[in-house]
Amino acid sequence: KSFLFFALLLAFPHTSFGQCAMCRAVLESGTDTSAAEGINNGIVYLMAIPPLMQSALPLDLVRGGLERDAQPEAISALLIGIPLVLLLLIQWPVGQALARRSVAVGLRLSLLCFSGGTALMALSALSEGGLGLVVLALVLLAFGQAAFLPTATEAVVELSPEGHGGLAMALFSQCFALSAFGAPLIAGLLLDHQGHGLVLWLLVALVCTLSLLLIGPIQRRADAKG
Repeated sequence: KSFLFFALLLAFPHTSFGQCAMCRAVLESGTDTSAAEGINNGIVYLMAIPPLMQSALPLDLVRGGLERDAQPEAISALLIGIPLVLLLLIQWPVGQALARRSVAVGLRLSLLCFSGGTALMALSALSEGGLGLVVLALVLLAFGQAAFLPTATEAVVELSPEGHGGLAMALFSQCFALSAFGAPLIAGLLLDHQGHGLVLWLLVALVCTLSLLLIGPIQRRADAKG
């Protein structure tokens, strides 16, 4: 059963890629199909993080980790509010800073923050004093979201072939719905099976780390188009 849950979690992005085929097709109307695949894959991976923060995270906090104590609902709600408040404060300055840089920089920063934040969430499950690691993880995840939100939009607009920006943008928005539906469902099944979030957060951190390999094709296509 464990293998089945792990396979479902890892297969979720590949299932979503099939659903995002139109988005990829628009991007592939250019010449560099590897960049199109990288953009499509990276978007699906990263878009799964915000839904997990509002679904899997609260359940993980209330249940506790292997060593981390379960938190009362009031404390859990306070912790969940940290990235929301922080995102409100940093979204504009982070967006302004990334606007002067390539989309690859923003996507790389997002992946690093998401990978680091989810890795800290996994480590928190192994520590009795894991609440401090949770807070640090939430700060990193907030920065990751602040970097991702404007960068992903810019990537789709900037790297779409001329005359297809509007269609690509419309299809891009559907990736949010796909990730919001699939990621919490699989994460919930995994949390129910494991009873804690250690494996879930480790897998997410691994996927985000491996997704850094997608940045190269995106950077090359951006440079060629620029």
